Amino acid sequence: MKKELLFITSQLPYPPVKGGVSTSWNLIKYLSQHFQTGMITILKWDDPDHEHEFLSKVNLIEYFSFELNIERTPQTVIKSYLKNVPINLVRNYHPQLAEKIHQWVDEYEYVLVDHYEMFQYIPDHVKAKTIMHEHNAEYIMWQRYSEVSNHPLKKLVTALESKRIKKMEEQFCNRADMVLANPNDKEVLSQLVNGSARIEEIVPCGEDFMLDWPDLQWENTEESLLYIGALTWEANADGLIWFINEGWKKLKTVRPAVKLYIVGKDPDERLIELSRQNPDIILTGFVENLEDYYSKCRIFITPLRFGSGVKLKVINAMFRGLPVVTTPIGSEGLPAENGNHLYHTQEIDEFVGFCEELLTNQESWERLRTESRQLMKKHFSWAIQLDRIKNHIRSL
Repeated sequence: MKKELLFITSQLPYPPVKGGVSTSWNLIKYLSQHFQTGMITILKWDDPDHEHEFLSKVNLIEYFSFELNIERTPQTVIKSYLKNVPINLVRNYHPQLAEKIHQWVDEYEYVLVDHYEMFQYIPDHVKAKTIMHEHNAEYIMWQRYSEVSNHPLKKLVTALESKRIKKMEEQFCNRADMVLANPNDKEVLSQLVNGSARIEEIVPCGEDFMLDWPDLQWENTEESLLYIGALTWEANADGLIWFINEGWKKLKTVRPAVKLYIVGKDPDERLIELSRQNPDIILTGFVENLEDYYSKCRIFITPLRFGSGVKLKVINAMFRGLPVVTTPIGSEGLPAENGNHLYHTQEIDEFVGFCEELLTNQESWERLRTESRQLMKKHFSWAIQLDRIKNHIRSL
């Protein structure tokens, strides 16, 4: 008799402190409770330190991990061009891992491939039903990166990478039996599918338990902005640098006391330099208890200029009822009305204006706090999402 579900992922999904990792964690935790589940994962960076704790929290019938840390270097880029594949496929490939996956894959009824770059390991004639979890439409992110870049060489390289990724995503989507995608990526990925693959929505629901917490109170907040995110991720660093360079002085002119807390470990060197130049921009490093900042800051900002997928940091802030100012890219995929559930704009002067309003107007602040939480309660729940995914898999 075949085993049920094999989960293949590019990074240990624990601890769930980042958006993509959090989504993978909720998936594997739930699936291991409802299927006979095996798992194969790459271990990166400090993943080995968390492996034992992770295994104590999931119910796996078998498990294999492989340490692989291939940095994005000129040599890696050259190798990717010689192989004519995207850089991340090179960074996540090793023949020993391929051998193990090929040994296991036909022993299972279903194979869920978490992150598109891991689909390179799936044999062409696999017997199992395959599900590819697209955390985002990767090629769209690189395309947008190219569009906002002012550096000619970077613009060219990122545009080429977008085209290479699009080719791979199209190939993998058409080989899969099902694709799980964010709502805002579903239409884009549907255009790549010319076979029988079904595309089903998955909405990352983050820390939905915060919906049960009491409302934040204006009188307990200070005149400050909050940003939370992975600071090694270029889309996050780029957006913050854009906001600080283009908007921070304008905001300080009208609200001299305002502060910006940037929460995340390993900040980009450019952000470190900007914080040195601006004493009221505070790099906190990793924070164990984010509630300390959710409850004291008045606004959550997500100034993204490129990216794709639903942004978990925005969802979490709305769960908590912390009013959000973001860009259209930061709010895409959410059923949120601009001015009612959050504010979004791609114009820096309007972005600053929204921040000023929420720093000073208690009525506007309380409206967004209340409306955002009500929206989240209506549409977002891990229990509902995961039950839907289980039923989709069973339907194969």
